[in-house]
Amino acid sequence: MRARRFAGALLWAWMVAAYAQQVKTVEYRDAANGASFAYPAEWRADPGLGFYMQDDILEPTAVGRVAEQAIMKVGFENRGTGPYAGTNLDGVEFVYFVVPGGSRAACEGRVRREQDTSQGDRAPAGVVIGGVTYLHLRTGDAGLGHDAYHDLYGGYLADRCYLFEGVVHTIAAQAHTSDPTPLTGVQQKALRAQLEAAMRSVRIAPPGR
Repeated sequence: MRARRFAGALLWAWMVAAYAQQVKTVEYRDAANGASFAYPAEWRADPGLGFYMQDDILEPTAVGRVAEQAIMKVGFENRGTGPYAGTNLDGVEFVYFVVPGGSRAACEGRVRREQDTSQGDRAPAGVVIGGVTYLHLRTGDAGLGHDAYHDLYGGYLADRCYLFEGVVHTIAAQAHTSDPTPLTGVQQKALRAQLEAAMRSVRIAPPGR
């Protein structure tokens, strides 16, 4: 079983690396916080990009507070054209947000709070990207015919909490007027590989360091 998991992890790493090498990308830079990442050139950069299911890293940290506004979102909406036409894909987004101050524990807490033990989410694990250690959680949620599959990352550096989230949004068949085809396993993996490639491209160089 352990050998099979290791082989699966190697195959996934190969898919992400292969995708990153084959796709034309553009770079987003946030000079104020010293962060950058690359994303597919055909995606749209729009901090207002939104879907039915909310982004986990932007959820209010206290009762009565409104959701945070992303510094940037990149992604696309599936509007009946392109390689995912006719499927139940609603869209994909990669979300970037920074919280100044706080502590590493508080930063990682924003990721840990999204773990849904009732659905069997694995415990968050550490991953190093561009020399920075992030807490990573893979989870999902659903509501009123909509589903979202999330990858959350939280890293603390230079008195800042850097938060990233990759999300694949789908819509159940009953929520459509037509009869869409569910995404295949290969399509789902391709979308997640695109999002992980964006995350793997993240580089943090805070001003003054």
